[in-house]
Amino acid sequence: MKHLIWVILLMMTIVSCEKELLLDNSENDGQTSLDTSRLSVTTRAAGEDGQLQAVAQGRVYVFNAQGQCVEVLQTTAEEGAFSTELPVGTYSLYAVGSDNLDNYVLPTQDEATPSSIVTCAEGKNLGDLLLKKANIELKRKATNKLTLDLKRQVLCLSQVQINNVPTDVTSVEVTLSPLYSGVTLSETYSETNPQSCTINLTNQGEGLWQSEPKTYLFPSNGEPTITITFTTPEGTETYAYSTTQTLTPNHHVFLSGTYEGHQGVSLTGVLLSEKWGENITITFGFDDPTVTPDPDPDPDPNPNPDPTDTPVAGQFYHDYYVVSVDASKKTAVLLSKNDVNHGDLKKSEDACMEQLNSLMSTLSKPSGCECADWRVPTLAEAQVFLHDSQAVTISGTKSYLCIYQGELGHIVVKNSNGSLTEVNTGQGFTSSDVLRPVITITY
Repeated sequence: MKHLIWVILLMMTIVSCEKELLLDNSENDGQTSLDTSRLSVTTRAAGEDGQLQAVAQGRVYVFNAQGQCVEVLQTTAEEGAFSTELPVGTYSLYAVGSDNLDNYVLPTQDEATPSSIVTCAEGKNLGDLLLKKANIELKRKATNKLTLDLKRQVLCLSQVQINNVPTDVTSVEVTLSPLYSGVTLSETYSETNPQSCTINLTNQGEGLWQSEPKTYLFPSNGEPTITITFTTPEGTETYAYSTTQTLTPNHHVFLSGTYEGHQGVSLTGVLLSEKWGENITITFGFDDPTVTPDPDPDPDPNPNPDPTDTPVAGQFYHDYYVVSVDASKKTAVLLSKNDVNHGDLKKSEDACMEQLNSLMSTLSKPSGCECADWRVPTLAEAQVFLHDSQAVTISGTKSYLCIYQGELGHIVVKNSNGSLTEVNTGQGFTSSDVLRPVITITY
């Protein structure tokens, strides 16, 4: 019996000592323990003037290597930076920034996944919305500083006007559709439940009806249709204009029509947003109440171009990533904004190139400059944009099509903890290889 009592007392002493040792390790003059890391994030965004300022409201979803959301960090402009302690390891961060997150339906920590969709809350209007993903490896006894450039996911419909409206018209409405209904944390737009936006215009006199809604919208799903509705004492007439330009995020959009005939380790992260891109102006004419495509829309995205605005390699020009620049010839190679879905590729190289060229011929070209045709990038060109996370978003490992030693080949790139690393290159191709075209322009 005495022996049993001594055993129990000895075990209690050991447990007590272990607890004291653990406390001593974790309360090391305010430092984190050897098995945890401190994650500190500051959210910032660019305002209309391009100056960086604190994001009004920010939220960061933190996923561990097993894909579980282990933390949701939140801040406001007044609170500034926010932080938490995490076990050492690899994490994926999905950041959301906005002027008012209450406008959106956001996933909770329990339900969050990279494919969770952010939508507009019922009874609310969209506001500015910026997202960004980053991969982080937290290690012991290291200080990591991370800057995230948030990408704007919405556009701003700034002005709508219709000219030469008949005097008997009592109201004018302009509808834009179809628009995406939401975007995932991983920056993929949702095609379910397509949306439309209707703007009521005000009579300005002399046949001009106008509105400056300053309304935020998700991008258009493909090339949108603009529908104009005139109301008169006799009834309503509807006119439609099919655009040839996709409305992409991070632009102010201006619509102008004329009636013709009638985003111990101390990790610090900063969330930065991209500046608003160039204005997109869509001008069109219409007369009969039918869908009438403009035969030569030639929209000018920048009605007041800056003559000093020239492409710079590694930066963006007219919202396109610049792969290279030849200043002596005033030419530049731009990267397409998205991958091209080519489906199953033909077996022979000649047939495959014909298939790819046919697909690329349907892509819209950068406006406001002389353009060649879209083409498969060379190996050297692919090595440029596939090593820059500003240009491409890669999760895991991807193989891209390129011209290798004069023939159609491939280059394989891997995302290693946020850094894009080239794995191998070679001739030959498969249907799983990604096509990201480039185009040569003269500026």
